[in-house]
Amino acid sequence: MSSHQCSSQTAGQPQVPLILFGAFDRHNFGDLLLGRIAARTTGQRDSKGTGLAARDLRPQGGFAVAALDDIVAAQAGRAFDLLHVGGEILGCSRYEAAVMLLSTDEAAHAVARLDRDAAAREHWAAGQPGTERELPYVASRGALPGVRRILHAGIGGVELTTLPATLRDTALVRLREADRVWVRDAMTQDTLSQAGLDSRLAPDPAALVARLFSARIAACANGARATTLRARFPRGYLALQFSADFGDDSTLRQLANGVETFAAARGLGIVAFCAGRAPWHDDPAIHRRLRRFLADPQRLVSSPARGLWALCGLIADSAAVCASSLHARIVGEAFARPVVTLLRMPRAGRKQSAYARTWDPDGLNPLALPDTVDAALAAATRQDPALRARHARRLADRAAEAWQWLLAP
Repeated sequence: MSSHQCSSQTAGQPQVPLILFGAFDRHNFGDLLLGRIAARTTGQRDSKGTGLAARDLRPQGGFAVAALDDIVAAQAGRAFDLLHVGGEILGCSRYEAAVMLLSTDEAAHAVARLDRDAAAREHWAAGQPGTERELPYVASRGALPGVRRILHAGIGGVELTTLPATLRDTALVRLREADRVWVRDAMTQDTLSQAGLDSRLAPDPAALVARLFSARIAACANGARATTLRARFPRGYLALQFSADFGDDSTLRQLANGVETFAAARGLGIVAFCAGRAPWHDDPAIHRRLRRFLADPQRLVSSPARGLWALCGLIADSAAVCASSLHARIVGEAFARPVVTLLRMPRAGRKQSAYARTWDPDGLNPLALPDTVDAALAAATRQDPALRARHARRLADRAAEAWQWLLAP
């Protein structure tokens, strides 16, 4: 780690600003949630939410996001600390980052034009605001005049070993410049350890969501939309989320059969939701296609919810959760719901698999393919609720300890 450690401040001195940096500038459930977790946890300091581009995500529960480069320039070399807030940042290329900052139509056009031409992709991405540098979500100390400490909270990097050597070396160099690094899965920690980098292993920061925001989420779970769902499905519902890459007919048929078999046997409804509307995330149109494969299409409701707290409430109030989103899993676990993490194929979803192996080795909340969803959900719901509650407390305790370590002088 870097030797740029922060010195303790004397009484009466102003606090050094803490800049929160993450993918807060796009509509993705996990990134919006991580930003709010970090802002609450570091609320005693002058926190600023930044991303690669200026965006206003407040209507969705996020920040009025500023571009990191603009905030650093406004500091004019004055001291600040930078906190990278979670996510699978170590393998996110500038091309991927640039596309996910576009509108859906703009992204489709860019991908159609550039996806088969690596050189053109790199040239285009390097010219986009905020993505001039490789691995743009891993900041370089040299690009941060005035930075005192660089901290990483709950980051993931399961794809780090598969990156081209130059990108992998870039990531490792920037991590060596950091003062403290908290990683969220053992696979990432092992990769960093093999490169001679120390890190702290702890659950994702979002493991604290129930502890920090239960009252706010309960208000959403008791709102008009939730009341309507309870009236329609008095025995409860399965909260279902899956990304756009589950959208072929064969996969949808398997998924529909599994979730409907599970739900029908228990008198549950199925509420499908999107965990992210940014490009390469979820597509609500697929919910309509899924309905075609159900024996009883009226069992499925597609939730229009986009806001962070409404989505958390939807998960927290469910009878069970089936989702490909890692953060849907983490929120479900935090509220002690039975959760099944959906994988597209056995080797897909490596971050989901790495996280589950690290923090749920006994399979309390199992992984499943579309054709094994029914059995996995049945197994998850058989688990003792008290065991689920202890599991949620243990993960939250470990995340809270990691925050204390990360923010200590």
